[in-house]
Amino acid sequence: MTTTKRYALLAADTDRTQDYVFESARLPEIRGASVILSELNERDAPARIRKLDETAEEIYAAGGGLLYKVDADKAPEIQRALESLYPEKTGVTTITCVIQPVPDNAEDGYTGLLSLEAINRALAGLTEYQRWRIFTQYGYTPEDLKEQWPDALDAERYAVAHNFGEWVRLLGVRLRRRKQEKRYAPFVEAPPHARRCQSCRIRPAAAVYPHYGEPMSLCAECRQKSLHSERFPWRDEFDRKLREYHPQLAEKYFAIAEQGTVPLDIGVIGLACNPRNRNKSGYVAFIYADGDGVGSFVESCCTRDDYRKMSQHLRDATWYAVTFALANNLAIQILDNPMSAEETTEQRKRATQPFEIITVGGDDVMLVVPAHVALRVARDMAVKFTEYLEKEGIKGKDRPLTLSAGLVIAPQHMPVRLMRDFARELLKKGAKPRAKETEFAAVDFQIFTSTAIYGSDIMSMRARPPYSIRPLGKPDDKPLHLYHRPYTIPELNNLLGALDALNDANFPVSQLYPLAGALERGRRRATLFYLYQRSRIKNKKHRDALAKVEAIIEAQEKRDPLPWYKALPGATYTFSTTLRDVAELYDFAESEEVTA
Repeated sequence: MTTTKRYALLAADTDRTQDYVFESARLPEIRGASVILSELNERDAPARIRKLDETAEEIYAAGGGLLYKVDADKAPEIQRALESLYPEKTGVTTITCVIQPVPDNAEDGYTGLLSLEAINRALAGLTEYQRWRIFTQYGYTPEDLKEQWPDALDAERYAVAHNFGEWVRLLGVRLRRRKQEKRYAPFVEAPPHARRCQSCRIRPAAAVYPHYGEPMSLCAECRQKSLHSERFPWRDEFDRKLREYHPQLAEKYFAIAEQGTVPLDIGVIGLACNPRNRNKSGYVAFIYADGDGVGSFVESCCTRDDYRKMSQHLRDATWYAVTFALANNLAIQILDNPMSAEETTEQRKRATQPFEIITVGGDDVMLVVPAHVALRVARDMAVKFTEYLEKEGIKGKDRPLTLSAGLVIAPQHMPVRLMRDFARELLKKGAKPRAKETEFAAVDFQIFTSTAIYGSDIMSMRARPPYSIRPLGKPDDKPLHLYHRPYTIPELNNLLGALDALNDANFPVSQLYPLAGALERGRRRATLFYLYQRSRIKNKKHRDALAKVEAIIEAQEKRDPLPWYKALPGATYTFSTTLRDVAELYDFAESEEVTA
C-alpha cells in the first residue's frame, strides 16, 4: 500500500533585520552586516533546507524572507534548523519560521482553505442577509442578486477568490503573530566596567583587531561584520547586472576603470557631491525605496508557479531600475579613498564607485549617493521599475506597479541609522500615501543642514513654521503648507526641469531666497511680494526660468494665485507652494565644475 506524500509551506522572515545592519554608524560594518544577512538568506538557509529535504522547492527567497514547499514530515526539523542558524552565524539576529500543511490534492493551485462543496453546504442553512454577504464577497453585485438568487456558488467565482495567494496571506498572518509572541532574544551582557566595542557601542569589546590597517576594539559580532565588509557582493552584482541590462550605460560608467572599489566611509561618497553651492559639498543622500501595493499584488497569484515567476520578475525589475538609475547619474571616479593609515597621498587616490548599495531586496532598496544626484536617482528608479514590469506585461489590478521613495539629504557626518529612520518615515508617511492617491510613484524628501533638529520626527517638524503656518487668530483653521512635497513622478520631472532652468540661467540666490522667505508672511503678502519681484526681473533667461518654477504643478486652475496651489477637497491644508522646495534644492543643483 502506497502512501501519498504530504507537503507543507514553510515561510520564514528575519527579525529586526535593520537593527542589526544599522547598529553601527560605520559604513564597513553596515556593509558587512548586509553581506552576512544576504548570504544567510540566499545561500546558507536554502542549503540547510535542502540538506534536510532534497525535494524542497524554493518559491521565494529575497529581502530577508523565504517561502518553500517542503515535506510535511520534515518541516518541524527544518524549522528548528533555520531558527538556530541565524544566532549561530551572527550571535544576535534571529529568524521566525511558520509551517502550514496543505491538502494532499492541492498540488498546483492550493485551492481555498474552505472547499467549494463546504461553502455550498453551509449556504443552505444561512439567512438571506448572510447569503447576500457571502455572494457579494464573491463578486455578485446587489443588482445581480435582485434579479435572481443563485442556488450555489459557481466554481469559477470560487477559483478567483481562493488560490495560492490565500495560503501565502495566511502564512503572513501566522508569521507576524509568532514574531509578536517571541519572548526571548539573544543577549550579550555588558558590565559597566567593560570596554565597549568601538563599532556598535553596545556590547563589550572582545579583543583588539586590525581594521583596515588600524587597531580597533571590537565585539565578536562586529568583528564578523568587519571581516565580511572586505567582500563586495553588492558591487559585483551591480557590475554584472549593469553590463547585462544596460551595456551602453556600462561603457560610460566604467570609462576610467573596469571596476571601482567601494567607499571606505560615507565621507568618500560626500567627496563625489558636486553642487552649485560649494558650501554644500560633502552632503550625501540616503534613499529608501519600496514598491507600492506590490505585496498584495503578488499574493493575488493563483498558483505556486505564478507566485515564483512574479517574485523573480520583481527582483529583476528592481535591479534593472537600480543599475540604470546609478549608472545614468554617476560613474566610477578617482577619489581620496584610503584603505589604511600608512598609504601615501598618491596611494589614497583610487578608482571608486561613488555610492553605496546597502540592500536590494525583492522590491525594496536602500542606497547612499552624493546629494546632487539624489532626486534624479530616485526618479530614474521609479520610472525604470514600472517600465520593466510593463514591458513584461505585468500590471496591477487598478494601477501600474510603482516604486516610491523617501530621501534624506544631510551632511556626511549625520549618523546613517538616523538618515535611514528619516527616509523610512518619508516613504511610509509621505510618498506611499501620495502614490496611493494617484497612478504614479511618489518621492518625498527632506534636507538637513543643522544637528539641532536631528531629534525631531519630520512630520511633526513640518506641522510648524517654517513649513506650515495658520491664519492669525484662527488656530483651528487648516494651515498653509509652505512646501508641496511629496511629488509624483510627473511633478518631480517638472521640478527637476525647473531646477535645471534656474541653474542654466544662473538665477541669483539673492532673488530666490527672499521669494521663499516671504511665504511665512501669509498667502496675500507673499503673493504680492512674489508678483512685484517677478515684474522687476528684466533678464529674459531669469524670467523663463521662473516660469518653469510656476509650471511645476501643471494644472492651471489650481494656481490661486501664484505661487500658491489650491488643495484638493479633503486635504488637511488649504494651499501649498513649490517655492520653498525649489529654494532648498537649488543649492544642490549640479555644478558644471567636475569634481576630482
